Amino acid sequence: MRRLAPLGLIALVACGFFTGHTRRYLPPGIQAVGRPVSGQEWFQRDCAFCHGNQGQGTPNGPALAGVDQLPALTDFMLRTGRMPIADPKDVVRRGPPAYSSDVISKIVAYVGTFNEGGTALPEPDVAAGNLANGQELFQANCAACHSATGIGGTLAEGKAVSASENRTGFQIPGLLKSTPQEIAEAMRGGPGTMPVFPKTTFSDADVNSIIRYVLYMRTQNRGGATDLGRVGPVAEGAAAWIVGLGLLMFLARWIGRTMHEKKAH
Repeated sequence: MRRLAPLGLIALVACGFFTGHTRRYLPPGIQAVGRPVSGQEWFQRDCAFCHGNQGQGTPNGPALAGVDQLPALTDFMLRTGRMPIADPKDVVRRGPPAYSSDVISKIVAYVGTFNEGGTALPEPDVAAGNLANGQELFQANCAACHSATGIGGTLAEGKAVSASENRTGFQIPGLLKSTPQEIAEAMRGGPGTMPVFPKTTFSDADVNSIIRYVLYMRTQNRGGATDLGRVGPVAEGAAAWIVGLGLLMFLARWIGRTMHEKKAH
């Protein structure tokens, strides 16, 4: 027991040391005690460790300052639960949002101060979209990554070179559960491996049309047929072949057993 005492003392000292060195960064003027209130307090508590107290970036995360579409990108990452992440080395994936809608709005408003001349949040109007134009634009510009059915896919397995990279593994997310706001924000903000589509590339009318087509894909009449989660014709065809061949093998075996039993009698 005497030999263990020094180890216990070391453990207590270590706990005391790390307890005093794991507090979130809190700049002068921010005196939040307990639960944050303002968007600045939320950002300093949960985001500044990776992105810097003024959005200047750190070895753990990319810079936010100077990004033209920053409000759209921030709102998208927070509302889809991709941020914040517990560890800078974690893979960025969609999940439940960590904050309420009110808190997200506060954080987005504060982050917008990093670039006062940046673009405001997009305001999609689905009813104003043109379905035919949306289909044409989607098939020409979006289907290659998100698939013709909007289910997403995998381009390649990626590995981060530095902690500041977006570690998505090049997983292309599906669009069939995305809200119109999320689709518009992704197009304008370019999260992960997705390129940024400014108004010079896609006008607001084009964005509305693409969103309308994506929503249409969810509800189109499939003539009573049953799909496999809209994984596409190749995967569904392969599944049909596997199931069909299995049924044929079962039927052939059943016929062979029946004929054998009749001969035996």
